[in-house]
Amino acid sequence: MTVAIIQARFNSSRLRGKILLNLGGMTVLARIIHRTRLAPRVHQVVVATSTRSDDDATEAEARACGVRVSRGPEQDVLERFRAAAAEAINAQTVIRITADCPLVDPALLNAMLHRWETAREEGVHYLANVINRRYPRGLDLEIFSREGLEIAAREATLEPEREHVTEFFTNHPERFRLENFTWAPDHSQYRWTLDTDLDWQFFCQLFEAIGPSSAHPEIPTTEQALQIMADRPDIASLNATVKQKS
Repeated sequence: MTVAIIQARFNSSRLRGKILLNLGGMTVLARIIHRTRLAPRVHQVVVATSTRSDDDATEAEARACGVRVSRGPEQDVLERFRAAAAEAINAQTVIRITADCPLVDPALLNAMLHRWETAREEGVHYLANVINRRYPRGLDLEIFSREGLEIAAREATLEPEREHVTEFFTNHPERFRLENFTWAPDHSQYRWTLDTDLDWQFFCQLFEAIGPSSAHPEIPTTEQALQIMADRPDIASLNATVKQKS
């Protein structure tokens, strides 16, 4: 079984409460959940949030969307992921999605899972589209096995490895075979992730440009968003100066 784990917490350092902001008629978290569920190869969706009291609202929103919720340490996100996978039903393949990506692409996710079916038989342990980035930041997807996740949770000792979930894989290429899922056009200059007020202004303008159809979770598609980037450079440039947190 394939489980998509959405990493979400209310207490974001740069834009607190961003996952519950209303974007085009639904919360950011609800939009990500619904878009993830549109990928046919995803069998389960779990929201992994913290045990902080302000994440009671995160849990309530996720449950209102009809998905399982797992709560664990705020800082040890790797353990939070391990527990979420353990609580899922017969999870064998795990997808990491973060709740700052309201344009997560179900078609891309499905294509990567299709590749994963063959890649894991070829000995690949970690498949992602972020090793050599060509997709817009915000379409980030990482796929790995439940077994690999258990190894990382058991052996990772560095603080960044506990906080960033998959860093144990990328820190040990001698143990894990990594593969990048790539795309011919390079659109890595675009920032489609929600972390700051400028990012929020970008998404508000993007969804205003899309119009009433944005109430549907599958809209915009990546192709529609890229067309808006081409047609409306004023929107594309709104958050171009935002520096990604290290």
